[in-house]
Amino acid sequence: MDGSWKKPLRARVHQDLRRSSRIIALMDCEIAFNGVTHKAIIVNLSTNGALISSKSLPPEGSVISIHISHPNLKGPLTVDALVLSGAWVLPTNEKAGRFRVRFSSNAPELMHLHYTLSVKKGAC
Repeated sequence: MDGSWKKPLRARVHQDLRRSSRIIALMDCEIAFNGVTHKAIIVNLSTNGALISSKSLPPEGSVISIHISHPNLKGPLTVDALVLSGAWVLPTNEKAGRFRVRFSSNAPELMHLHYTLSVKKGAC
């Protein structure tokens, strides 16, 4: 045998299992949890979720609100999201939280924003 039967398994192991591609966004946003609003940055974005960086780290399993204003949106957008995981990181001299979220719903505006960013920057 030439080993070609192994390729599909190897390809499945290394394939990206996300439902939709992530786009490098680097967009300012605000997150709200525990009754307090915090400034944050959406590092990357998909139609299902995002990676967010902030000086605050919401608890895993909590539901947060994300407020997004962007030129490609008709107006400000607020979406709720579940915090999947997070950790404190030290990108410079300041401590920052990085956390993954899954959006509670697929808002059409969010899908449009993802599409326009993907056309401009390319999916990763």
